[in-house]
Amino acid sequence: MAKSKKEIEKLILEHTNFVPHNEKGQEIYISLKAKKNGKKNLKHNEKFAKSAEFGRLVRLFGENKVRLIHANAQRRIEILR
Repeated sequence: MAKSKKEIEKLILEHTNFVPHNEKGQEIYISLKAKKNGKKNLKHNEKFAKSAEFGRLVRLFGENKVRLIHANAQRRIEILR
């Protein structure tokens, strides 16, 4: 899965209702990492991790490839390559 960040963002926007801004108007960052430690993916931000949108991301990229990080009221998603 060696896709560029733009291709992955486009895929996410096409296949989910994931909005690139959260309710406070801050951007939700999508970062790409070349790591394989996605076992904690559903535990970082439980409220969002239980949502249908996160479930769709997991189905799109695989369970161990999507990880959520919650920092300073901004949701951050890592797509592991």
